[in-house]
Amino acid sequence: MSAPAAMEEDAIEIHPETPNVYFKTQRVKGEDTKPLMKSLPYVIEDDFYVGRQPHLVLEPDVGFTYMDEEGKLIVHSKSIAMHFHHLMIAEGIGIDPDKYIIVQKPTGATLLR
Repeated sequence: MSAPAAMEEDAIEIHPETPNVYFKTQRVKGEDTKPLMKSLPYVIEDDFYVGRQPHLVLEPDVGFTYMDEEGKLIVHSKSIAMHFHHLMIAEGIGIDPDKYIIVQKPTGATLLR
C-alpha cells in the first residue's frame, strides 16, 4: 500500500489503535510567484539532481554552488552556525571571505547537527 493510499478515509488500519494519519500541519503559502517571475530580467529554470540523503525529508543536507558575475563563490546550503561555517570553509578552500557567500536554506529537523 502506498502512503497516499494509506491516508485515504477507507484505508485499512496499519497499526492497531493508531490512525494512519496521526499528525497534520497547515500549509501556508504566500502570493503566486508567476507574475514576479515574468517581471524579472533573468530567470533560471531547470531540473537539478543531487545525491541521496537518508534524512532528506527532514534535513535536506544538499546544496549547490556557482560563481556569480563578480567572481564571488555563492553556496546555497544549510548551516546551524552559518557565520562560523562561512569563515571555516573560506579558510579551508583558500578564498577571501568577502568573495564567498552562503545562502541559508531551510534546515528542517537538523538532527544531531
